[in-house]
Amino acid sequence: MKKEMVGIVLAGGQSRRFGSPKAFAERNGIPFYFYSIQAMDDLVESIVLVTNESLFKQFRNEKLSVELTTDHQDFAGLGPLAGIYTAMEKVEAEWYLIAPVDVPFIEKRIFSLLLPYRSNNPDVIAPIAGDRLQPLLSIFRGTMKDKIKEQLLRKELSIKQLFDKCTVSYVEMKDDLLFTNINSLEEYNCFLE
Repeated sequence: MKKEMVGIVLAGGQSRRFGSPKAFAERNGIPFYFYSIQAMDDLVESIVLVTNESLFKQFRNEKLSVELTTDHQDFAGLGPLAGIYTAMEKVEAEWYLIAPVDVPFIEKRIFSLLLPYRSNNPDVIAPIAGDRLQPLLSIFRGTMKDKIKEQLLRKELSIKQLFDKCTVSYVEMKDDLLFTNINSLEEYNCFLE
């Protein structure tokens, strides 16, 4: 049965610049991935965490109350769109709240501010913070699944390319810190040490 709202946590990146899996880096003794789960947990009916083969076992050992999966075999390693598509294939929903694992300052209020824009009937609701589009902290309508699949089949991996083909409600937000993503140890030391 189709759900109203499902969360997607994207945890499949290679963390090359960081040097170790960012998902398990910590802020205040709590792994980064947990902040992404926590930001959507009470807004959704279930959460799908999409990771890669090398991290799957580590996440399974965490005993999470989310559905854990790896990228769809046809699109493994093709980035965030592959993760989003995989989760949409796994659990059918009207709407998907999406977050990566490298945003340790994320809060529920991001999604709480985006959700009312569903009434505009968009395909996507995406925040803009500090004049920067934040496509991986957004809300996708379930009908986007086929468009994402078509784009993946063409090896068009840019989320911005996808947005050009659909109706997007852009929402200006003030607090840049909530959207800070940590890509390197230098950034980690700057924001978290």
